Amino acid sequence: PPGAVDVTSAVGDVDGDGAPDQAVVYRNGATWYVHVDLGNAAFGIETTFMPYNPGGTPGVFSVSDVGVAEEVIIVNTGFALPGPVYGVWFVSGCQLFEATLDGGSMDLWQGTGASHSEGFDCNATGITFIEAYDVGGGSWEVRETPWAWVPGLGDFQSQAPSTYTTDMATALAAVGAGSC
Repeated sequence: PPGAVDVTSAVGDVDGDGAPDQAVVYRNGATWYVHVDLGNAAFGIETTFMPYNPGGTPGVFSVSDVGVAEEVIIVNTGFALPGPVYGVWFVSGCQLFEATLDGGSMDLWQGTGASHSEGFDCNATGITFIEAYDVGGGSWEVRETPWAWVPGLGDFQSQAPSTYTTDMATALAAVGAGSC
């Protein structure tokens, strides 16, 4: 759109019709937008969002498969120590919505500090949030919490986490191995 700056984009099938769609994040003045151009339609849909903490420039991170026909749009919404913060949007009924976690707000954190690390992985059932903490004596605890995507609700629902203890290198590799 005229006046749009800080434009980023990614392509994927966000509405599940088999045609590629383009997800775009941009700023116009002080307002940030998530916009989707649907590949099979002559229109686009968009919504606004408030950056988490404008310490960086928000943008599209990916359009990712979470195990259902449609894909979700993962957007870098800002920055908080130790790294970027992401939000998730989806298309339903020709509208664009922000996804929730267990019916409430949802933020994905990614980054590594001196004694902890956080990341996430998109997979066939949703997103797995991965946390690793230094528990002392050279050991780190890794907790992997699956968030199952429920498309009719636009909600990720927490599942029982798995936890294991390992060394720092293995723990940080587990957090960093995620991809969306």
